[in-house]
Amino acid sequence: MSRFLLFEIRLHDARWHGADEWPPSPFRLFQALVAAAACGATIGSPERAALEALERAPAPIVAVPRSRPGQAVKLYVPNNDLDTVGGDPARIGSIRAPKRVQPMLFEAPGVFLVAWPVERLAETELATISRIAARLYQFGRGVDMACARAEVVTVETLEERLARHAGPVHRPSEGRKGATLRCPGNGSLQSLIIRHQGFADRLKVSGQLRQAPPARFRMVAYDCPPTRVLFELAAPPDSGRPFRPWPLERCAELAARLRDLAAARLLHDATSARAAQVERLLIGRGAGEADKPQRVRIVPLPSIGMAQTDPSIRRVLVEVPPDCPIPAADVAWAFSGLDLGVDPDTGEVVDHRAATLVRSDDTAMLRHYRPGHHAERDAATVWRTVTPVVLPIRRAAGRVGGAARREREGAAAAAVNDALRHAGLRRAEVVRLQREPFSARGARAEAFSAGSRFDAARLWHLEIALKEPVRAPLVIGDGRFVGLGLMAPARDELQPRRWRLAVETAQPIPTTDALSFAEAVRAALMGRWRVDHGDALPSWLSGHDASGGVLRAGAPAHLFIVPYDADRDGRIDAVEIIVPPGASEREARDVGRLVSSLHVVVRNGVRAATVVAVTAAVPAQGRVWRSRTPYLLTRFPKGGDLESVVAADLIRECRRADLPTPRIEVLHQAPAGWTVRREAPQFDRCGWLATLAFSVAVEGPFCLGRHRHFGMGAFEGVE
Repeated sequence: MSRFLLFEIRLHDARWHGADEWPPSPFRLFQALVAAAACGATIGSPERAALEALERAPAPIVAVPRSRPGQAVKLYVPNNDLDTVGGDPARIGSIRAPKRVQPMLFEAPGVFLVAWPVERLAETELATISRIAARLYQFGRGVDMACARAEVVTVETLEERLARHAGPVHRPSEGRKGATLRCPGNGSLQSLIIRHQGFADRLKVSGQLRQAPPARFRMVAYDCPPTRVLFELAAPPDSGRPFRPWPLERCAELAARLRDLAAARLLHDATSARAAQVERLLIGRGAGEADKPQRVRIVPLPSIGMAQTDPSIRRVLVEVPPDCPIPAADVAWAFSGLDLGVDPDTGEVVDHRAATLVRSDDTAMLRHYRPGHHAERDAATVWRTVTPVVLPIRRAAGRVGGAARREREGAAAAAVNDALRHAGLRRAEVVRLQREPFSARGARAEAFSAGSRFDAARLWHLEIALKEPVRAPLVIGDGRFVGLGLMAPARDELQPRRWRLAVETAQPIPTTDALSFAEAVRAALMGRWRVDHGDALPSWLSGHDASGGVLRAGAPAHLFIVPYDADRDGRIDAVEIIVPPGASEREARDVGRLVSSLHVVVRNGVRAATVVAVTAAVPAQGRVWRSRTPYLLTRFPKGGDLESVVAADLIRECRRADLPTPRIEVLHQAPAGWTVRREAPQFDRCGWLATLAFSVAVEGPFCLGRHRHFGMGAFEGVE
């Protein structure tokens, strides 16, 4: 039977001051236990053994009280830099630095539950940890006084205690993305002991302040999803149909009607405190910024999935945030069985044929709002609106010129990123802003203003490309609490970032001539662009910025053009075009169109190759990569062992390419015959061949070093 060591930590006050961390991490509790176990600067052998066993245990479950952010204040404190004012304590006021403090507030003194899986811990170790927990006196900052107790419970008892706990429950997400929390790991206890000693000795050695060694911990992803309840709009029993569909364009009206009916149920015989919560968190009346993360969200779900699907609304998703003080079970009860034929103000039945809201376990339609059926693929980066987003920016009326339209859409794109920030997401690229729907049977943006309080000019359909995948459902904008701004993952997903061109050459081109052939391919792409778009070349193709200067480090790189020998006969028969990592989704789309339109590669005025096939290339994953073309140093070697110079240069290039630091084996210099420079060399060399071994799998093939954008320094997977 699974066992858990359940810690119950009670604060003495209804606030918590832990710096920049919510929820409190398991490592913070581990630190508090170490402080409680210490007797002066020492920890006894039984306590040390028990804490070392606990640090090896799997990541725990963390339950926190319902909370809201308190008032933020700035405190100005000395910044430990007295030398800048000549060591004069009287001038310490001139070197004060601001320190932001913002506590988390609770309705009552906070209670935290932390449940550690302890299947492998001995009974003596568990008893020792329980005694340590009884000595715990502080949890958070120094002002966060607390007491604690620990007990061993079964999984059934744990789930019962978590169900009774009034607050969010955060569970380790087993590899899925989520909020990351610090957890103890192997060596955490010893690192805290060394850090404590280092802090005590920071001025003893040389009289100069030295930083104490950092503590050791591991980062674990945690997930705390909201409670989601799915309902169907059921038709009357005598209708012979399972659903009573609601028009797509009136989704905000449907959400508002359901909200008012559910609120009327909850307000019946409610206490004044509960009535105030319903007003703020369900209806939204009088809700402030601190209330928005706790508000109940009502999301009518249009039917999607096929081009011929009727997009009417047949299902409604009700989402209760984990911090919402109204219990999710009460919210589900309030919505269950609602009759849309009842007037929410009078309670009178005005339509006997209206739909009834019935709870449903059929989640088939929800799959169309998710990117995949498996947890590891249940996230997407490209999203499109099903119902339009409400933005504070109004569309201009009538015909608008190019500059004015660009300015207005730029302001709308900034408003979209504000909406994403309010939803807890990072900035995204706004690929398209339009009034027209993305599906053939959808509705124009302005049609959704009927029955809502939103101006038609503030409604926008949009497509966004996020930097990191997120999970469904995604609802953003000012209308997110009534179903506007609902997005679905784009089924065509991201544009390909790699293209493979199979070529037939008029004369055999040896692989040693890859650099000059890559230059010819680039010239052909530039010529094709000019034919289609005019003389102005984008920086990702030309390699130059708007002023004509060469793109420097930190700027978006231009295309990688990598010729290679697919059949290993020593002759070039394919070219891989790789979109630079910093390129936007729109630029990736432009690259795809450009590559697809390329037919002929001309070199020295003669047709060198004909493109016979263009396909999207699938990147490979691997830990060990070996040189396919010579690696060229990026700077002049200033003495020392040449192989060490090459290894150091490779490490710098890996860091610049956002790759992990590899273990490097420099094999030998490239054989003679390779074309390794485009112009007069800065220093004489013919390139190097090497093997890179990473600790984790990375995506490739990739190119490093000088002339990497023309196929030099290409590495192919070995493992």
